[in-house]
Formats: sequence, structure tokens, C-alpha cells
Amino acid sequence: MVENPSSPKAPQPLPEPNPTTRRAYRRQSFWQITLPFLIALLMLLALAGGTIWAASGGLPEVTRWADVSLIWLISPQLFFYLLNLVILIALAVGLAKLLAVLPRITRLIHEKILLVQREVQKYSNIALEPVLKVKGFKASAEALKQQITQLPKGWR
Repeated sequence: MVENPSSPKAPQPLPEPNPTTRRAYRRQSFWQITLPFLIALLMLLALAGGTIWAASGGLPEVTRWADVSLIWLISPQLFFYLLNLVILIALAVGLAKLLAVLPRITRLIHEKILLVQREVQKYSNIALEPVLKVKGFKASAEALKQQITQLPKGWR
């Protein structure tokens, strides 16, 4: 076999994400994700604290059997919750890795789209130029005809 004398090109590094959109994303993620999550967490902790405080005043014998029965009721569901937790963690890690690369790739795509837009605009202007010249000539001929047909005030 004959080897190709040219060496393969090294991949070019991805450009940095757009700083303006990155700032807007961080601000928006705080107000739309982090703050509501913290409020819900505080509400959940308040409810749990209120439940513990309300249950602490009962008879020890009654609460002991209630706790044992609750453990037996909850334990089969813990397996499915654990499975959902593992899936959720895997999705979060995958999304974090995707978010590390995605802004750079989308910026490259955006630059290519802008390049295509400029080329399409250039060729559409070239294609439209003869039509505009004909329409402009027609409009100027109409204006000239109108000026010729109208007599000045003193000539009537």
C-alpha cells in the first residue's frame, strides 16, 4: 500500500463561548433554577421540622410501632428511588459535560450560518439588480412623462 504523504490536519481548537450570552445565562439560571430550588428546599425543611416537632409530643409506645410499620411500608420503594437517583445523577453529569462543549460548537455553527446568510444576501442582491434597474427605469420614464404632460401654470 502507498501511504499518503500529507499528514492529517490537527483539529482546530473550539472558540470561547460568547461572553455576553454566558453572563445572561448565568443570571437567568440563578433566577429560574437556583432561587426556586432553594425556596422549595427551605419549605421542605420547615415541613420536616414541623412534623418532627409535632410528633415528638406523642406516647413513646405508639410512635415506636408507627415508625416500624412506616419502615416496612417505605423500604420496597427505596430501591426504585435509588434507581431514579442513579439515572438522575447520570443525566446531570452528562448534561454538565455537554454544557462544557455545546456553547463553543453552537458559536461555530452560528458563525457558519452568518457566513451563509452573507453569501445568500450577496447573490440575491446580484439577482435582483436587473429587476430593480428595469423598475427604476420604468418609474423614471413615468415621472418624465408626467412632467412633460403637465403644463406649467403660466402656459395655460
